[in-house]
Amino acid sequence: MAEQKEANHEMVDLAKMVGSLNDLNNRLANNFENFQTDLAPANLRSTEALIDRHAEEIKRLIAEQPKEIKQEKRYLFFPEHNVKDYYNVCLKWFLYLMIATYVFLLLRYFIERLVAH
Repeated sequence: MAEQKEANHEMVDLAKMVGSLNDLNNRLANNFENFQTDLAPANLRSTEALIDRHAEEIKRLIAEQPKEIKQEKRYLFFPEHNVKDYYNVCLKWFLYLMIATYVFLLLRYFIERLVAH
């Protein structure tokens, strides 16, 4: 029973707080609606024209500069990207080459022994 009374009291306090916040919000909205400035709109046409003229001049200067063409020929023994895949393939082919060489030498040995007898 005491808990319910305390909860009701808190609800009343919360409702009062929400009401005061609504009043504050309404007052602020009215203040912003009635807010006026005495500043005249600025004339920015001359500034925009100056910026446009200098922007065109900068574009022209950049376009007139000589372009450096850099051709690069490189022979890479070690890759820059996908290093793991590169070494995977290289080691696999090295293993195949070793097995093929061993099989070739073994077959040559057996053929020489057969021909010798």
